[in-house]
Amino acid sequence: MRRAIYPGSFDPVTNGHLDVIERARKLFDEVVVAVAHNDEKQPLFSLEQRLDLLRETAGRIENVRIADFSGLLVEFARAQNAGAVIRGLRAVSDFEFEFQMALMNRNLNAAVETIFLMPKIRCAGPLQYDIDAGVADGGLWANGSLSQPVELRCVSCLQKFVHEIRVPAFAVHTELHGPETVDLTPFMREDLLLNLPVHPHCDRDGDRVCKAKQVNTEEQNARRKSDWSALDKLKL
Repeated sequence: MRRAIYPGSFDPVTNGHLDVIERARKLFDEVVVAVAHNDEKQPLFSLEQRLDLLRETAGRIENVRIADFSGLLVEFARAQNAGAVIRGLRAVSDFEFEFQMALMNRNLNAAVETIFLMPKIRCAGPLQYDIDAGVADGGLWANGSLSQPVELRCVSCLQKFVHEIRVPAFAVHTELHGPETVDLTPFMREDLLLNLPVHPHCDRDGDRVCKAKQVNTEEQNARRKSDWSALDKLKL
């Protein structure tokens, strides 16, 4: 059986994680989503909460198993009889760190390969842009603004909602080596990815209110009313 490990903190699980899991499942017979346990870090969600979120989302995907681990990743991969480690790259800036980690894991266990997958953005509408471009000193420059509605999932209630990413200052400069066509899409995509919210929540100021938060608010309002009633009785 071809088995792969997809490790991470998953604090919390995101659409990007789910996209990587879906595509990794097509390459392997089984994908083990491994949640790292590290007492030295201060995660947003506890280990059990992260495992529960993964079971409710990735756990429903066929041939995907949820587990937790501590210690060396290569040791966990050996224990699971896995031959590959899956890592997601959001942007070019992620590559240097992931490259160093892949080299270290290869030195520790050459039998475990590292495979990089780039998650896609779930766009909820067309990309809006206002870009000025020109050629100067043998290079192409471009600057302007970007706007892209994307589909996100609230980390509290797990409901999907649309969030508009705005990049008010987009700029790029690349060298030209003769008459050629330059595709600005990779540069624009990276700027959009870097502006994705780390922990997407429902819009508190709009119509989308998180169910969990809404329940807490109603409970708090009821508690306040009972407190005021008690105070009124004391006044009498």
